[in-house]
Amino acid sequence: MPPLTREGLTAALRAEVQAAWADWTAAGVAMAGYNTEQSADDINDLRRHLGADQIDLWGISYGSHLALSMLKRHGDHVRRVALASLEGQDQTVKRPARLDAYLGRVDALLDADPPSAPPCPTFRP
Repeated sequence: MPPLTREGLTAALRAEVQAAWADWTAAGVAMAGYNTEQSADDINDLRRHLGADQIDLWGISYGSHLALSMLKRHGDHVRRVALASLEGQDQTVKRPARLDAYLGRVDALLDADPPSAPPCPTFRP
C-alpha cells in the first residue's frame, strides 16, 4: 500500500502507535492509565497531597477538556474555572477529515468576503 495515501498513512500510523504501546507496556508503563479521566484523578490526588480543599482551574483547548472532566469527577473540590477554546467531552479527537472540513469552511468564509481573501492563502488541497 503506497504510504502517501490515506490508507497508507493510516496503516503506518497505526503500526507505529501499536509498536510504541507494546514497547512502553514491556517497559512497565501502565498505558491504559494515560487518559483524561485518569489525568483528572491525578489532579485531584495532587490537590489532596498539597492539602488544598479546593483548587482553581485554568484551561485552553485540551486543558478545557481536562477541566471539564475534573469538574465532572471532582467538582466539589473546584472553586473557580476559567476556560478558553473549549473542547467538550466528545470533541477532543482531532481527525484529519475534521480538520479538512474546518479548513474548507474557512476557505468558504474567505470566498464570501473578497476583501479578506487576497492576503490569505487557500486551505484547499
